[in-house]
Amino acid sequence: MKKALALALFAIALVSCRDNCARKQGHYAVGKYLYMDSQHRLHTNKDCWRIGDVVQFLDTASVYAKDEFQYCKDCFTDTTYEHVQAILHNDMDRKWLYEKLKETYNDMPTYQVYINKLHNPQKVKLVYEAACNEGWDVGTYEDFSKTIGFENK
Repeated sequence: MKKALALALFAIALVSCRDNCARKQGHYAVGKYLYMDSQHRLHTNKDCWRIGDVVQFLDTASVYAKDEFQYCKDCFTDTTYEHVQAILHNDMDRKWLYEKLKETYNDMPTYQVYINKLHNPQKVKLVYEAACNEGWDVGTYEDFSKTIGFENK
């Protein structure tokens, strides 16, 4: 009887731990936003107890590898760190160009609108001409198109 009771308690503890771990992994999944606290620490969870009262929302579509971050030890696991690194290095050339354009022109749309417009070859040509007019070293039109991932075929 004692063995059966001990086995049942062990099974309940095992299932409870598995549920808690699954909830914790879901809790730390990287979503659409990352969060920056006032200490310039990056969080994956806006409800992290370390984040404090002031938080800056960072859209994962607009952050990239030129940014340097400190990472919250409670929010980040090896898996979430690798995921965030992949996000930071994704579309790096396009994000660099977008940031340069945004610094130069006040009427820049959001990053997502900008990317959607770049699927139009005429828009790519306009962006290339604007970059050349600003004196940025973007190479030939073909190099430029290939670099930002929209080469004409």
